[in-house]
Amino acid sequence: MAVNPSASIIFLDGQLGAAINLATNVAMLIGAASGGPLLRPVYCSQPSTVQQFIHGPLVANGGHHTTYSGPAYLMRMNASTLGTIGSVTKTPATSSPTSYGSLAATLMSYTIHGAIDATVASSLALTNAALATGWTAPSAPLPVTVVAGVGTVAHVLTFTYVDTNGDTQTGTLSIAAAGTYTTSFSVASVLSVTANVAPVGTQTYTTTYSTPGDRYEAVLYTISGGVIGVTGGTTPKVQVSLDGGRTRSRTLTMDSSGELELTTYAGGLTPAPTGILLTLSNATALASEMFGSARLAGATVPGDVLYTKKVSSAVTVTHVVAGLSTPFSVGVVGTAITVNSATDAGGLATSTANDVVAGILGSVAASALVTATAVGAGTGLIAAVGATGFANSGVSYTPKQEGVQIRHGNPGPSNATISVAVAGKLVTVYPVTDANGIQTSTATQIETAVNASATASLLLIADATGTGAGIVGMQNTYTALAVTAATGDSYSFITTPPTFTNVDLAEAQAVLYANDTALDSFSVLHVIGDATDLDISTSQTWAESLETQKRKYKTIYHDATYMGSTSESTWLASLLSDYTPIDTNPYVGLCAGEVNTLNPIYATVDRRSVATAYIARLMICSMSELPSHVECQTDLGIQGAVNGVVARTGSTVTSALWQNEDNLVTLNNSNFVTFRTWAGRVGLYVRQGLMFTITGDDYMYVTNRRTANAVAAVAYDEVLKNVNANLLVDLRTGQLAEVELQRIESNVTTAVRTIIMGGARQHISGVQCVLDRGTNFQATGEITGDLRIVGRTPATSITLRLGYVRSIGA
Repeated sequence: MAVNPSASIIFLDGQLGAAINLATNVAMLIGAASGGPLLRPVYCSQPSTVQQFIHGPLVANGGHHTTYSGPAYLMRMNASTLGTIGSVTKTPATSSPTSYGSLAATLMSYTIHGAIDATVASSLALTNAALATGWTAPSAPLPVTVVAGVGTVAHVLTFTYVDTNGDTQTGTLSIAAAGTYTTSFSVASVLSVTANVAPVGTQTYTTTYSTPGDRYEAVLYTISGGVIGVTGGTTPKVQVSLDGGRTRSRTLTMDSSGELELTTYAGGLTPAPTGILLTLSNATALASEMFGSARLAGATVPGDVLYTKKVSSAVTVTHVVAGLSTPFSVGVVGTAITVNSATDAGGLATSTANDVVAGILGSVAASALVTATAVGAGTGLIAAVGATGFANSGVSYTPKQEGVQIRHGNPGPSNATISVAVAGKLVTVYPVTDANGIQTSTATQIETAVNASATASLLLIADATGTGAGIVGMQNTYTALAVTAATGDSYSFITTPPTFTNVDLAEAQAVLYANDTALDSFSVLHVIGDATDLDISTSQTWAESLETQKRKYKTIYHDATYMGSTSESTWLASLLSDYTPIDTNPYVGLCAGEVNTLNPIYATVDRRSVATAYIARLMICSMSELPSHVECQTDLGIQGAVNGVVARTGSTVTSALWQNEDNLVTLNNSNFVTFRTWAGRVGLYVRQGLMFTITGDDYMYVTNRRTANAVAAVAYDEVLKNVNANLLVDLRTGQLAEVELQRIESNVTTAVRTIIMGGARQHISGVQCVLDRGTNFQATGEITGDLRIVGRTPATSITLRLGYVRSIGA
């Protein structure tokens, strides 16, 4: 019969065996972060995807890795050891006016809902209606703190919220009475809250960081000086640095409150919170007093004496006329000046105003407190006057801008009106004077005139002291008014980062252990943060368990203790004594020392453990390529110096790294991973890619560890094919038949040669699988043997002998 013509394609499935995923160039980074999924590995291919973890050591390392190496898996782990904020050091400017500013660095707090007042709190319906909406999200997942006011009754608040993993959850907070209460859970955002009974007392709702987000060398630089807390004043303009001044933010204008949330400042990226609030305030009041005067009347006007105070203390002056034939004297007790007039035999004063002026000038103690001026000719006799002070005659001036100077000038005799002259930021106030040139304007009158001046009032605020009824003083020189922050002032402090405990590490590794998909996705694990010797042991045990229980083979790197401000010799001795090398089959490496590391997410050059840049270099190297190769053959081509790090520079810098070369060589000799420089080369290099073990161990070099891990995975996959297979035996001995032995040996050897020695790079020099003969396989069913590999060997020393010869032979 006829057949209808056709053509077709039939898809076959199952023709290809599953490929072995060695993940040799993928790392898993685990560490602390302020947000993002917790204990969930996340694939990140670029810095923007790293930012879902918001901020912290994990983010800094992830941003560097994805920029200078490639994709990696990131997993946020718990960090039960909180970071700290160090004390703030102020470095005043050398050429600007005095500044009274003080900077406080504290943990940042956010109000996430409006307060519940007593009226609302008295009604359950009103309370729940108010708490159903109106919540703002904190900058990172944080616990909620509720402050319950006086009269609060016992009740329970039920929160519906989004957690750090993005899942909607419910949680409760029991409130017994007035006081402060904090949830045991952290919220990325609150959806709603309900109370089971009316609270009665008022309530406020805040979230507060418990730790700074990372390690910072924070500096606040004053770019343009100004004042805080002054109505109409110009606030300082500042720049912030998170890395000790190696980079800076754009210029920021301080809020009039003096508060500034410290954030990252990478251009084009959303600023990330550090968890720190900077508060600039006045440690001393900014008002500077122009000291006033007091006119003590004599027997006649030419006997009057005008005193002008010179110090801030409460000075008093007393004129005494007493006794018979008393000599003239000036006495000072504390800040009380007593002028004793000379008297005649009848007890009448014989001292003139000029005598008093001379006496004040002749007294070191008195002349330090006041100046004295005789009125008119000064030839009149003085009279007795009780203790007279200056409390109501001063005028305090508060600047609105940096650089303002003030004086009360002398206009000369018979000046009829108060005048205020402004030249730039120099303000001169001329008081009213009488025919003798003595000022008569009161402090209140000067205050009114200055504050009414259209130009002067832009520069300063005048405020009379006391009642303001006393007469003002006159000064020949300007007084520079102190500001909160002067141009050139800087404030610095250092933080420590949050980090994991050994319990946190074990928890994270247990999560990975149970996640076979995650385990198959990486070959190298970097645990970010200072490690203890116990942490090294924990990681080694974890890797051994993976080897024996799951036949998965991992290389792990830890950060050794950060040196920071510890003396280098003390730090070196501690590292050599605190860590115990792994003497057999090491899976763990330990990186020591710090290097200036580019952080694209913060836009900083951080002083970080060399582990950050080391792992980035390691993961672009093939398993058999040492990251310390001077001209490293990487996935990105030939690489010399390590990318993403910079040498230290400056007139006082003695080493390109944060530790000197001799100490780093000492650490290298104990198999810590360190960095170095090379004579004749620019940049920084890995000294050697090592595992933390004893010298001479087969796995001392990381290439041996990584290559052996890959060989083990390939060989395991091959021998697994023979498990539970019914194999031929030798009829005479019961041993496994030679044909079977040779087949398995050949298959294992071929698989390793194909995957490990084939392709673009031959990772080992040779391989041989040799199974044991002479055992009764028929009785035991066991097959044992050796898988022998000859690795590559690093050239650790090359020496050429140079010299002249008579001829060079053919």
